[in-house]
Amino acid sequence: MSLWWIYLALLAFTASISGALTFPQHDARCPQSDQQCISILSCPQFQTRADVLRFRPRPCGFIGTTALVCCSVAPTGGLTGTRSPLPTSCGRTRVQEFFFRPSTGPPPSFELSGQLPGPPTGGRRRRQARLGGGGEGEFVAVQAVGGVDAQLGKWPWMVLFGRWTDDGLGNWFCGGTLITDRHVLTAAHCLRPEEAGNVGTHIGDNDLNIPFEVEHQVRNVSRIVRHPQYLGSQNDLAVVRLATPVKLTEHVSPICLPPAGAEHIGQDVEMAGWGLLEFGGSASDILQEVALRVADPAVCETAYRRVPQFESRFPGGFQGTKVCAESRDGEPRDACRGDSGGPLMVRLADDTYQLVGVVSTGVGCGNPEFPGLYTKVSSYIEWIVSQLT
Repeated sequence: MSLWWIYLALLAFTASISGALTFPQHDARCPQSDQQCISILSCPQFQTRADVLRFRPRPCGFIGTTALVCCSVAPTGGLTGTRSPLPTSCGRTRVQEFFFRPSTGPPPSFELSGQLPGPPTGGRRRRQARLGGGGEGEFVAVQAVGGVDAQLGKWPWMVLFGRWTDDGLGNWFCGGTLITDRHVLTAAHCLRPEEAGNVGTHIGDNDLNIPFEVEHQVRNVSRIVRHPQYLGSQNDLAVVRLATPVKLTEHVSPICLPPAGAEHIGQDVEMAGWGLLEFGGSASDILQEVALRVADPAVCETAYRRVPQFESRFPGGFQGTKVCAESRDGEPRDACRGDSGGPLMVRLADDTYQLVGVVSTGVGCGNPEFPGLYTKVSSYIEWIVSQLT
């Protein structure tokens, strides 16, 4: 039976009971602790018109024209009665020491948009970033400031987006995070106006100058789904479907998603990416990791409201959909241009990692007055899971 019957039946039921009621535009509280306010089309308890008429769902809001209902969920945040498309094993990291890191000899030169060269004869190099800057007080798409070289194999879910040219895959422009063997979570602004057929990925890579340093995998992209309410820097999220699934190995594996609505205020987190090493500087070919801490979102929003572009970039304010992350020790540490779309991660008690945020934007890089801004993953679990097809 068409799902439109479900939707129409709910609207008829809503109309019969609403009277002067008004419904919130965002998630509302449901009366039972095991319920979440989600789209009726995603709730397994109301899959037929008969279900809607018999069990009479409790309306709790609308997102655009889509009706929201209180739907029972599993304790972990997953929907009851459904088989989750998320992996059963996730967030496990493998760390090893570098087996080779030469430190002498001049590094070879190469074009950022060209084909990747062979192993370098020298040590660490930086890519010249052909990117526009952003002055103080200007929002910029954000590389890791104050970071260190990531340990080989520590972040097996890291994804790097590039463009296919006549010379091969290169012109790297954004990061992402593997969340299943076929899906990557990234920032919507990274893939605007990119077309799926022009984009490729490196998954599980570390040093872009050493092709065989780690068994990374290369995949094409078959589909890009930006959040339907992406506007300015609001709902800055996209799900990317790989043309073929990755092979899960010790070097390539997905991260875990957090429970819906999870908060991480005050927790130590880490960000990783290949972005700029300083504001207006150059990018690193070696994956960087940065130690951060989740800041109070209210204090963070108050700071950002001083920026003239705030209302146009964040219409309606943060609305509980942002994570702010700042330095743990007062030193300049932050995501920066080129890190966009990459992960903000928290380590759990069982030594697995969850994805807290997706690098979105900020004011400069490492500015102590403005913590970096990340799209809050726990606010979008239902939408993310709905795109995993």
